[in-house]
Amino acid sequence: MVASAEVQASLVATPVLEVSGIRQFPGYVYGLRAPCVVARIGFEDSALWRAVAGRALESLSHLSLDGNDAGAAPVDVLSCLTRSIQLLQDASGLPDTGAPRVFALPSKQWLLAVPSLAPAAALEALLWTARYLNELASRAEGESLSEDMQAELKRLLERMNRHAPGGANNRFFISAAYRQGIPCRPLPGGIYQYGWGRRAQWLDSSFTQSTSNISTRIARNKFVTNALLRQAGLPVPAQKAVRTLEQALQAGRDLGYPVVMKPTDRDGGVGVSAGLRSQSELRAAFDRARKHSPNLLVEKHLEGRDYRVYVFRGRAIAAMMRVPGSVTGDGVNTVAALVAQVNLDPRRGGHLSAPLVRLELDEEALGLLAAERLTPESVPAAGCFVRLRRSANVSTGGMPTPVFDQMHPDNARLCERAARALRLDLAGIDLLMPDISRSWKQVGAGICEVNAQPQISSVALRETFDLLMHELVEKRGRLPVGLVLTAGLDAAIVQEAADMLAQRNVCVGASSGAGLRIGAQRIRSSRGSVFDDAHTLLIDSSVEAVIIGTDGAELLSSGVPIDRFEVLVISGWSLTAEGDTRIAAAQLRSVLTLLAPHCEGEVLVVRDHLAASVAASVFGMKRLRFVAATDELPAALARAVFASL
Repeated sequence: MVASAEVQASLVATPVLEVSGIRQFPGYVYGLRAPCVVARIGFEDSALWRAVAGRALESLSHLSLDGNDAGAAPVDVLSCLTRSIQLLQDASGLPDTGAPRVFALPSKQWLLAVPSLAPAAALEALLWTARYLNELASRAEGESLSEDMQAELKRLLERMNRHAPGGANNRFFISAAYRQGIPCRPLPGGIYQYGWGRRAQWLDSSFTQSTSNISTRIARNKFVTNALLRQAGLPVPAQKAVRTLEQALQAGRDLGYPVVMKPTDRDGGVGVSAGLRSQSELRAAFDRARKHSPNLLVEKHLEGRDYRVYVFRGRAIAAMMRVPGSVTGDGVNTVAALVAQVNLDPRRGGHLSAPLVRLELDEEALGLLAAERLTPESVPAAGCFVRLRRSANVSTGGMPTPVFDQMHPDNARLCERAARALRLDLAGIDLLMPDISRSWKQVGAGICEVNAQPQISSVALRETFDLLMHELVEKRGRLPVGLVLTAGLDAAIVQEAADMLAQRNVCVGASSGAGLRIGAQRIRSSRGSVFDDAHTLLIDSSVEAVIIGTDGAELLSSGVPIDRFEVLVISGWSLTAEGDTRIAAAQLRSVLTLLAPHCEGEVLVVRDHLAASVAASVFGMKRLRFVAATDELPAALARAVFASL
C-alpha cells in the first residue's frame, strides 16, 4: 500500500535527506518475519551528516533502558535511522520483531525495510526521525532541539503506544517468540496466537489456553484462595473478610496488630496496605482500599521478605524477591535527593513502556516517613533502609531481584503444591518468609496470594519469557507449508497433493482456484484472497499442513502471507496474452524474488520449462528439484510436505 498524499505531504524533503516511495506490507518481504514499512532513503553522505547522526542518537539515548546508545562510532545516517526507529518502537511499548534491513540502490539511495508488529507506528517513527535529522542539520552543534520537536516526540510516542500490545507481558512474549522463530499474530480481544494450526498456542498476557476458568475465579478472590489453600494444608496468614470500617477494626483486634488491609478482588498491589500497627493506620488504609473495591479483607501481617515464585505445569521455573519502593541512606543526601538519584535509573518511568515505576514523595511515602520521624529533608544514616511504599509490588515502585538459584527445594515444592491446589497451568505464588534460601519448615512462611495471570518482571526475569515460550509451543509452532505458484492451473495440483496427504491421515488446509478446504470439508468453492485464506487455515486447530495455490500477483502488493514455507512448486507459467515470453519471465522473476528469502526448502519445477531457467537465476540450480512432467508435481509436493511434518 503506497502512502497517502497526506503522508507524502508531511515529509520534510531536504537536498540531503529525503524519504520517498513509502509502502506498508501486512505480509512478509525481504526475509523479515514481521509485517513492515518500506521506504527509499536518499542523502549525500558526508562528515557533517555523520556528526548529525551521532548527535541525534545521543539526544535519544534517554529512550534506551541502559542509556548507552550515544557514542557509537562511526555513526552514519542509515544506522541512526534504524537505531532511532528501534528506540522509538521500544519506548512506545512495541515488541522487538527484528532489526531493520538496508539495501543499496543506484544514485545514492537506499531501501529501508522496518519490521514491526504495527507498520503504521513504524512509519510514524521513520517520518519523525527524518524530520528530526533535518532539523538537527539546520542547527549549530550544541544548540538544543526546538520545543516544538520535543513536544512532537512526546506526542509521537503516545500515538505509537496506541498500537502496542496491552498489558506488561504481551510485548515480551511476542519478542521471545520472534527470537525463537515462532510465528505470532494478534487475534481479536487482545489475544495472541503463537504458532500455526494444531501446534498453535493462545495467550492472553500470561493466561494460557489451558488455564481453567474455575481456577482463575478462585485465584481472583483472595479470601477464597486463602480458604482453599488452608484446606490443602498449606501455610497461609489468618484473615477476615470485611465490608465496613467497624468490621475492619474488629478484625484488627481479633487478629492482633500488625495487619494488612487489601481488596479481595484486585491485583497488582492496588489498594494494599501492609504493616498496619494501629487503629488509626487501619482506618486510613480502609479508606484507601474502599476506593478500589467494596470487597475487603484484613489479614495478619507476616514479617519477612516478599517473594514471588512462578510455577508452570507443576514445576517452579523462576523466582524473584520484591523490595518495596525505598531508598538507602548514605549519610550525606536527604531523602528527597536519594529519591531523585533512584529516579535517574532509565528503567524508572523514562518513557511509556518503562518496566519500573518512578518513586514519588506522595501521601503514602510522607506517612511512612513520618512514622519513622523523618521528612523529605532528613538525611538518613549510611545503610539505613527508608521505606516509601507499603506494598512491594513492582507496579507500585518495588524493585525485583532474581533469586531462583538461591531457593531451597522445600520452598519450590511448597509453591508447586499451591499451584496444584488451584489447578493452575501458570501461577505466580506470593510468598512471605525470612529467607528463601532456607526451608519454610525451619523458618516459617505464608502464602499471601496466588496469581492466575501473573505479571513477569522484564527487569529480573526476562529470560522466563523465552523459557515459557519454548515449553509452550511445540516445534516452534510451525507446520509444513507448500506454495504452488502458477498462472491459473493450481487447483488440480493443490487438491491432488492434499488428497494424497489425507490418505496418510494428514489434515491439510488447502487454498486454490477451486476454493478453500480443511481436511475433507469444503469451506468455499471459489477463489478468495490468498492472504485471508492463509490466516483462515493457520488459525484452525485441526490443520496439520498447508498448501496454497496462487499466481503471485496479490503477493506483490501484500507480501507473503506466511513468513516461512518448506516447498515451492512452479507450474503452468504460460506466455502472456500478447505472447511475449520476456514479459512472462519478468513477471515470474518478480514473484520469485519476493518468495526466495521465505522459502526454506526445495523448489519443484518441470524440466525444460520456461520457469526452470528463471527459477535457477533466482534460487540457483542446487535449490531446484526437477520432475519430468506436470502430472508428477502433486506427488512430489505431497512427499515434500509429509517429510516436513
